Amino acid sequence: MTVSYTDVKADGQALKFKAYRHKATKEPGKDIYTCANVSDYTVTTPAPGSYTVRSHLARH
Repeated sequence: MTVSYTDVKADGQALKFKAYRHKATKEPGKDIYTCANVSDYTVTTPAPGSYTVRSHLARH
């Protein structure tokens, strides 16, 4: 699954996101990811105020 967000702003300024990769585990996640992690995902930032999330089911 891929979801792309573009032109994301706060107070008129494009938000900046850091690219990162998450590897699913059998343990619950942290912060807002409190459910058991069922997918691996990557977040890429093609432009200021834009980001793309790609996920696929993890194989445990």
